[in-house]
Amino acid sequence: MQIKTFGFVVFLLLISGPGFGMKPKADTAVINRWIKSSDKVKYTQPEVAYLYIDSILEMSTQENYQFGLYSAYNRRGIYYFMTGDYKKSISEYKKALEYTDENTPYQEVRLYSNIAYSLRILNLNDSALGYNKKVIDLADKYGLETIYQQTILDLASVYLNQEDYTESAKYYHLVELDTESSNDEEYLIKAYSSLAMFYYRVGNFDKSYNLFKLAIKIDEEYESIDFIGINHANLGLLYQDVAQDYDSAIYFFRKSTGLFSTYVRPRKYLMANINIGNAFIDRNVLDSAYYYYNLAYQDTLLEDFPVYKAAVYTNLGMYHLRNEELIKARKFLNDGLSLSMEYELLRFQRNAHRELSSLDSIQGKHEDALKHFHLFHQISESLKLMEANNQMAILEYEKFAAKEKYNNELLTKENENQNQEIIIQRAIIGLVFLMVLVLIVIVLIVSKNRRRVKSLNTNLKNSNRSLEELNYDLKLQKNEMKELLMSKDRFVSILGHDLKNPFTGLLGLLELIEMDWDDMPDEEKREGIRQLNQSSIQTYQLLEDLLDWGKTQQGLIKAEKLDFKLYNLFFEVKTIYSLPIKKKEIDVILDIDENCMVNSDRKLCSQILQNLLGNAIKYSHSGGKIILSAEQNSQNTSICIKDQGIGIPNDKIESLFKLDSNYNRPGTHNEKSTGMGLLLCKEYANIMDAELSVQSINEKGSTFCLVINNQD
Repeated sequence: MQIKTFGFVVFLLLISGPGFGMKPKADTAVINRWIKSSDKVKYTQPEVAYLYIDSILEMSTQENYQFGLYSAYNRRGIYYFMTGDYKKSISEYKKALEYTDENTPYQEVRLYSNIAYSLRILNLNDSALGYNKKVIDLADKYGLETIYQQTILDLASVYLNQEDYTESAKYYHLVELDTESSNDEEYLIKAYSSLAMFYYRVGNFDKSYNLFKLAIKIDEEYESIDFIGINHANLGLLYQDVAQDYDSAIYFFRKSTGLFSTYVRPRKYLMANINIGNAFIDRNVLDSAYYYYNLAYQDTLLEDFPVYKAAVYTNLGMYHLRNEELIKARKFLNDGLSLSMEYELLRFQRNAHRELSSLDSIQGKHEDALKHFHLFHQISESLKLMEANNQMAILEYEKFAAKEKYNNELLTKENENQNQEIIIQRAIIGLVFLMVLVLIVIVLIVSKNRRRVKSLNTNLKNSNRSLEELNYDLKLQKNEMKELLMSKDRFVSILGHDLKNPFTGLLGLLELIEMDWDDMPDEEKREGIRQLNQSSIQTYQLLEDLLDWGKTQQGLIKAEKLDFKLYNLFFEVKTIYSLPIKKKEIDVILDIDENCMVNSDRKLCSQILQNLLGNAIKYSHSGGKIILSAEQNSQNTSICIKDQGIGIPNDKIESLFKLDSNYNRPGTHNEKSTGMGLLLCKEYANIMDAELSVQSINEKGSTFCLVINNQD
């Protein structure tokens, strides 16, 4: 079908266009017809459109036709954009600026918008931001609402590319409001796709997935724009980075390659090969990852996309290092690091420093290995801080949206009250006018309007009651927001203090050992290494607890119920702690029927029992006793761990399961605590639809119970 259409267009040009036979007379009407014809195919068949554009430019130059020259250069810019030559597209758009009509501001505004979009694709976000702000000012000045709406979306996307989540969230709030009233399918496809990317970047899987699917559904029914392939590729990124579902990610990446339009297919194949390689790298399937990275490495388009090139070089370096091809590994890692630093790609810099540290260590370059290791940790901390800022941006965005909603509702109420006042004023004027006409009519109207005023007062009272209820709801929301902010502050404090302090100790001890190694006795060396090991284990445990807590907050952990024997689970948990139990000579008693069955999530239940038993051992005295028991009835199963340890003060029990609590005690043998264990237990219990309780007497012991609901 495409071949036939192309042949038909060429036939038309043979009989009517310049350059295909005898030279026609210059005619602006003919040029305008060619402009309309090129517009019909410029997005679907850019090569066919270019034949028209060439003729438009030649004829307009002969005629010195300003609109024709503007149209030709603008459409040449669109052609180069559609075929992937973004630098040329910008050059053509700037040529078109010289022929814009000052009485038609739409032309200049549209060109600035096109330039900004090409700059954004080239990752020149600061320049794109400047052009978009020009568009906003001009569109507002000349009342170009459609372009203004589209540019709000473009600004949100640029700030998202710059990872400025606070600014992007403000503009995306306006985009969400526009989608509620817009009937423009093309705008809705772009808006939903961009909003989906925003929620993907901040780790909200459900919102991102639903918006991508909504954009795909509209796109399937709309013929003038084709984002289906791009949205399928983005779904792959969502499954890979947020859900860590690599099989689904690979499925969507592969599916996307068959959905791209012909003119973007080579570039999108390059991107798909890189993404599939990333998914296999994350699964540690190295040979498959190498196959796809090698396809990308051999792709001639790679030179045009330095960000993709940095990814390919860095990950090829990782592959060669694991295959002990050290020369190749160093070359690719160094090249990847250089590109990553040039374009400020922190994640690729982090990966390159980590791999170069391992490579230098293998080759005995310990000083260089240490430098790369320090840089790896510095960048990792920066990325963690960025993730924390992302979460704060979402909180600010939700607070901003709630405030906007309240202001809109308040404004609506004020308008309603003003309308009621206007009605009353008109009624009074009517009454005065009727009094002049006839006394009897006045009496009747006064009586009638008194009833109306009474009704209006009743409505006003109802409105006031509604406002009071709204104010009460806002107070509740304010308190909830305050608790969220307190939790956020505690979380950031843990990141900034509890993680920083162990690393400070580690680095200081490492520096001391490095400086005095030759002069230190063997016993001091062993003691130093033992301290490093203990500090590393403690720091790793805190980081693991923080990551698990973060997953519970994002809803990434779901309960999967199944039947299992509780005795077997008790025995497994006891076995895990066999070494510290033996070390402290603690008697752990399993007081439970071997046939006791429970229907719940076995993995989460195991995590809770491990935390509770670990705490019981930690806070028990040597030679103490711990009892693991279970009681079951028709409604629930109560699982308890009772110890005879140091207990918990009464004033601290209430704060045990709160993130903003700073209560943290060492064990009876001075064992360290991350302070996150009981918080995770509480979150896991909530996910299982279970309850966690505690009873304790200071210096006499504690009893923690997990109550599982036996009913569906």
